[in-house]
Amino acid sequence: MKLTREDWLQHGMKTLADEGFAALKADLLAKSLGVSRGSFYWHFRDLQEFQQALFDEWHARATQQVINGLEQITGGSARLTVLMRGAWNASNRTERAVRAWATHSPEIATRLEAVDKQRIDYTASLLRSAGLKPRQARVRAIFVVSAYLGRIVLGDAPSGSMAPKDLDDIVALMQSPVK
Repeated sequence: MKLTREDWLQHGMKTLADEGFAALKADLLAKSLGVSRGSFYWHFRDLQEFQQALFDEWHARATQQVINGLEQITGGSARLTVLMRGAWNASNRTERAVRAWATHSPEIATRLEAVDKQRIDYTASLLRSAGLKPRQARVRAIFVVSAYLGRIVLGDAPSGSMAPKDLDDIVALMQSPVK
């Protein structure tokens, strides 16, 4: 079986979500795919390059593609609603795994900090487009992203679920200017 770089990254993403960052080793990944480690090293110079590429893949999926999709929607209010509904209803396994990985890797922690900043900045831009002043928008964006991260900690437990109407009410609240 001839694997592509994308095949390795897809398998790495699944492995990260299912087994955690400790399973991101060339020999373990190759064995689980039924191929030699040589296939891994054909596509990646070393494990660090693979892990960087894997983080980039996660960032592209979990942040950049989300932002790109939201930018296709007309109106900041609708964007924030779609963002919050998507974030609240998405599977959080990979996000939890990346955050656990960051607790063991200073490089991943630094890169994750940049992703969190990007998410806060984008959310703040949505709130500014709804008419909030920059400081209000930033503080609320930090709160929204923090709530999302709290949702990740709660996992998929029923105690953390919310109806779409409840999320819509929160969006309206977040977009209401303080007088």
